[in-house]
Amino acid sequence: MLSQALTAAAKAAVRSWGVIAALKRCAAQKRLRFQNQERSQKQERFQKRGLFQKQEQSQNQERSQTQERFSDVLRMKDGRGLRRAWRECGAAEIAEAAVVLPILFMFIFGILQFARLYMIYSTMQRAALEGAQLAAGSVCATCGGPPTTAASVATSMQPAFNTAHIDYSPITPPTTTPALTACTLPPPGALVPCETPAGSPNVCVQRNVVLGTATSGSPVCGASVSFIYPYGFSLPSVTTTAPYVSRQTFTFKMPVQAQVKGEN
Repeated sequence: MLSQALTAAAKAAVRSWGVIAALKRCAAQKRLRFQNQERSQKQERFQKRGLFQKQEQSQNQERSQTQERFSDVLRMKDGRGLRRAWRECGAAEIAEAAVVLPILFMFIFGILQFARLYMIYSTMQRAALEGAQLAAGSVCATCGGPPTTAASVATSMQPAFNTAHIDYSPITPPTTTPALTACTLPPPGALVPCETPAGSPNVCVQRNVVLGTATSGSPVCGASVSFIYPYGFSLPSVTTTAPYVSRQTFTFKMPVQAQVKGEN
């Protein structure tokens, strides 16, 4: 019995020592984890402190550079500051401006010239349409009077030119008369010549001409007004004599034509 009691006591002691050893191991692991956490926190604090120091150093450098630039500007009164700035910049801005500005001005002047050309062309088309509408009608639309004359057609076109402040005196009839035939049955009729007014603008008026063919096969009759406007523009050019720059004038002959269906 005594031996059994001793054996049981020994086993209980062994078990208790095992539990104590396990508890010691857990405490050691916790202590080690806590030490690692403290070490990592210290490293983060050191890193943040180092970043703050670097940021402060960069700010100090920028502040010193700004002070140096300001002092250079203040020293521009004498020649030393100007020569120093010239050496540092190397006149790069002047060279870049010399290359970029001519191209920029060329684009700007091109846009302005194109806008002016489009304005003049739209004015010419509107004036030609006004004249063709008058030429296609009669003096009295209800009584069937005779058609208007070429002089009255030219007079009806003048307000459109005056509104746009365009000189219509250079206008001339087209060099080739539009091939429009007379509106007769059965077609085709003879070619209709141009009627030019005695005054200005000098346009080509063709009345009672075939403008097309309807779906029924009958001809569509009406009037046509056509002319040529010389559009002039100038461009700079380089010459071999002083002042080595001159202006050359170019002329673009702008053809304009408007057709209006006649009244039934």
